[in-house]
Amino acid sequence: MTILPCNQCFMWNEHSSFLFGSYVSSFSKFQVFTKKLESSKVHVKSLSSLHSAIGCAEEAGEILGLFKKETFYGKPIDKDELIEELGDLFHYMSRLMYNYELSLTDIIQANVNKLVIRFPNGYSDKDAIARADKGEK
Repeated sequence: MTILPCNQCFMWNEHSSFLFGSYVSSFSKFQVFTKKLESSKVHVKSLSSLHSAIGCAEEAGEILGLFKKETFYGKPIDKDELIEELGDLFHYMSRLMYNYELSLTDIIQANVNKLVIRFPNGYSDKDAIARADKGEK
């Protein structure tokens, strides 16, 4: 995949291909961009969030399908296809985060906090089953 430079944050070229500018590293600008792509049918927060959650499930299923084909049919993972599906998943996740005013930092920090409690000495099956962060035994 080639990343093309542009002078604006986001723009469409004559072939309707999305161009990535230097602002692609700014997650908040990506969130605003994805919000602009939202259908007018889902202008209510609850409908927007439901649409985004369904989109996450759908895209995760498409990613799972790539690995099913690799595992059971011997078809190698196409990296460009994986990037496309992960991008679609990220798009829907971004919209959910926008709707609930969550930052990428909030989510990453919460996940790190959970995993440090769950796996204090690195991964182990025992710790995975115990789930110390959930108080399970």
